[in-house]
Amino acid sequence: MILRTQVRALVRRPARALLTGLALTIAAGAVFGTVLAHQVTRQVVVEQLSQTPTATDLVVGANPALDTLEKVRAVPGVVEATGRVDDFAELDRTSSAYLQISADPGTGPLAKVRLVQGRYPSAPGDVALTRRTADRLRLPVGTSFGLLIGTADTDDPESARPVVRATVTAMVEGDDDTAYTTDVLATRLAAVDGWTQIDVRVAPGVSVDAVRAKVAAVVGPDARDSIATGAEARASEQRAALADIDAVFVAMSLFVLLAIVAAALVTASTFRIVFAQRLRQLALLRAVGADRRKLARALAAEGALTGLVAAVLGVLAATALGLLAPLVLRGFDIDAPRLDFPVGAALAVVAGTVLITMLTVLAPAFAAARVAPLEALRTASTTSGQRGIGVARTVLGALVAGGAVAGAAGGAVIVLGDSRGDDGNVTALLLVVGSFALAFLALVVLGPVVVRPVLTVVSWPLRRQGAIGRLASSGVGAAPRRAASVSAVVALGVALIALTLVVGATTQAATDRKTASMAPEDFNLTAVDGAVVPDGVVTAARARPELTAVVPYRTATVRVGASQSEVLATDLDLRQLAPQSSTPDPRPAPDPRQPLANATAGMPGAGHAALDQRVARAAGVRPGGFVTVAAGDRTIAVRVAVILDATPLGTGMIVSAADLDRLGVRPGATGLLANAARSGESGRTAAYQALESISPAGQGLRLSVLADLRDETRESNTVVIAVLLALISLTVVVAVVGVGTTTALSVVERVRESGLLRAVGLSRAGLTVMLTTEAALYGALGATVGVLLGLPYAAMAIKVFHRTVPVELPFGQLAVAVVVLTALTALAGLLPARRAARVSPIEALATDG
Repeated sequence: MILRTQVRALVRRPARALLTGLALTIAAGAVFGTVLAHQVTRQVVVEQLSQTPTATDLVVGANPALDTLEKVRAVPGVVEATGRVDDFAELDRTSSAYLQISADPGTGPLAKVRLVQGRYPSAPGDVALTRRTADRLRLPVGTSFGLLIGTADTDDPESARPVVRATVTAMVEGDDDTAYTTDVLATRLAAVDGWTQIDVRVAPGVSVDAVRAKVAAVVGPDARDSIATGAEARASEQRAALADIDAVFVAMSLFVLLAIVAAALVTASTFRIVFAQRLRQLALLRAVGADRRKLARALAAEGALTGLVAAVLGVLAATALGLLAPLVLRGFDIDAPRLDFPVGAALAVVAGTVLITMLTVLAPAFAAARVAPLEALRTASTTSGQRGIGVARTVLGALVAGGAVAGAAGGAVIVLGDSRGDDGNVTALLLVVGSFALAFLALVVLGPVVVRPVLTVVSWPLRRQGAIGRLASSGVGAAPRRAASVSAVVALGVALIALTLVVGATTQAATDRKTASMAPEDFNLTAVDGAVVPDGVVTAARARPELTAVVPYRTATVRVGASQSEVLATDLDLRQLAPQSSTPDPRPAPDPRQPLANATAGMPGAGHAALDQRVARAAGVRPGGFVTVAAGDRTIAVRVAVILDATPLGTGMIVSAADLDRLGVRPGATGLLANAARSGESGRTAAYQALESISPAGQGLRLSVLADLRDETRESNTVVIAVLLALISLTVVVAVVGVGTTTALSVVERVRESGLLRAVGLSRAGLTVMLTTEAALYGALGATVGVLLGLPYAAMAIKVFHRTVPVELPFGQLAVAVVVLTALTALAGLLPARRAARVSPIEALATDG
């Protein structure tokens, strides 16, 4: 009977049930959405990354000989066979540009590219390029250019390589930096003696096994054992491609698990509020003979039913989004497969959500079932939340906090030790992660104690603004356990965001410095095979409007120290490089075990040198000491002025031009750095073409685009950070929903309080602002605690892997995160606040609350 009574109450108020389980709905939707995304992604990746077309019936591998292709085509039952080539050819021009030579029929079921302009190659020398490749290399349709066949002879660098003339006849959709042509024509452009593989299509109705046996009879003995069906070849490619995809989704599941934890915390807090609001009903049930255990079981069953509804809604919502995903992907010209509904996964998500709900509702249910029957005689139907925590909870929180401190201390000892290997890194990382988990658990246990002082600080500006600010602050402070439960979830999300932002900013700064050492400017024009950059080229480069920050330099191979280790020395003047965020940092390498000289922004003077930290370590030298440098039969001694994190362009030391002269290095620049005068791809392309036009052919000059390396590195870091923030946002969404739910339910139990405030003169707008400010305070509390929790663990995580890298604090991004979270929680509380303000004071005062 008790259970039936509770279910009826749940059915009478479905909105409250949906509100109670909203966080669970989001979590269930996220879990099932991840399952569907994994399914769709696997299928899309298989189609996009598979190198074997779906129409392929047989694949002959093991690099079959060139004459094997015609033999395979002559086999009865073979409709089509195409050879695949995978080789590179260098353009016969100043720039060190390479094109991958790829064989593709261009049309038909075995084609992997799609023609978008022109005529697909059909004559010797014809090639097809992607539009981006054609624009960068200035090779539009109709252009003829030379390709150097084979690789340079290292024993005779001056030996000439054969040049084949090629003509661009088409633009295709395919891989960039690739020249496509037919299989027979590809063998004339690439120095190959066999096919990478041969793809075979069998005539309809013909047995693939029978054709396979006939093909095996005509191919060589080495290729005979490598014949596979198209399905087998695609399955092998899929296993390789899906291994990384599965690893990514395993990482994603960890973030989904965090969202589940957040949803469980929000749900437990919500059930406490709901049960507290039904105090009189529960006391009446006790008064008429309801047993505590039966009442607790009824409340737990009510929670399980709420979880069931929430899980079903979450699964349905994720399914709806999954059905829309193929339509969205097709808008980007990505063929997405039809979604197969995983019934087993759906049932598992529903069952798991119900189980989690039952676990979260047990403690509130047993606490509510302990209500005394005499509580039915109280005039209020609700009870105020407990303000403190018991002794047992205090002791437990202290023990957990002590474990967090011990874990952090253990990680610090390993990090700061004189010697540590990879095992030490893993151990320290595990200690830091464990310490973070314990610290968050301590926050959950000791939350009401932590909230009070933080609330005093956070709400100080509000209290000074007037009565509304003081009322909002006191409203949150009146229920510290409730505030702690909600703000803890917000704190988890903000702590993860702070950790990601700090680690991302530090990694980006370190990567920028390292990348700037390898690519200090956009372009690098180098002389090879003992040549020099003509003075006329330097003068012309400085005169071109497409170029800026033109810096010539010399390099020479020298022997350093007693070990006579060979390193590359340069006289590149860092002061002449363009001022930008990625300019090589001349800061000393921060090694605490090695006293360093003060770094300067200038270049080493005559008799002085700046050493890369690896070179200095190998030579056993410190700042202020002397090291010998030898080239040929000349040896000089230089004083080490500073040890750098990294020296530019892969060199090992920077010396003055005078010291290179003393070593007998020939005059004349061996390289020239330059930046594009205009930003963007168009500016970079114009600069590239300008450098190419002023560089005479046949003088041993090679042009490299260093800016692409910087862009790729920065873009990859940005993508990783964006993905992490997107995954963490799931936890933040759950936290914001928790704030909105708490505010909505709090409004219900404080109807009389709201009416009293209206009766004494508080306007409807004032009440709305007060309740919205309370919701914002939940977010501000959690954001403040989250930042304080996330920053030290971010620093520890950085030091685990890079002890000498300085921690970068992105104060602006952190401030934006705090403001945005506070604003989101305020918005979450706005709707229930407006609903409460619409209730008239007379109705509110007459409410039994």
